[in-house]
Amino acid sequence: MKTVAELRAEGNKVKVIHRRWYLTDELRPQYFLFSKYELAEFCVNNPVGAPILGPESRGGITYVELTTPDNKTVTGVAQCSFGDNYNRRLGVNKSLGRALAQLKEKK
Repeated sequence: MKTVAELRAEGNKVKVIHRRWYLTDELRPQYFLFSKYELAEFCVNNPVGAPILGPESRGGITYVELTTPDNKTVTGVAQCSFGDNYNRRLGVNKSLGRALAQLKEKK
């Protein structure tokens, strides 16, 4: 299977988004699923809200959006159960494989 770097070198656009579970406020815990950019925006827009305690080591979602030079777009998603440790590399490999499988189906 090709890597993200190989696909980009061939002229494809590859967008990878990792979302992790973040915990707020130990007294009234709430979980939010954020990418690092969404987390920064949330913190700016809610400065007096509950503090973000940091990402959980378990659970998460990885999205891959692949756009070919002839403008075919496919997506792949890999979701890690909250009971499993989050693994970024494995998430990218699974979601990229799913996106490439969709691309083969479209041909």
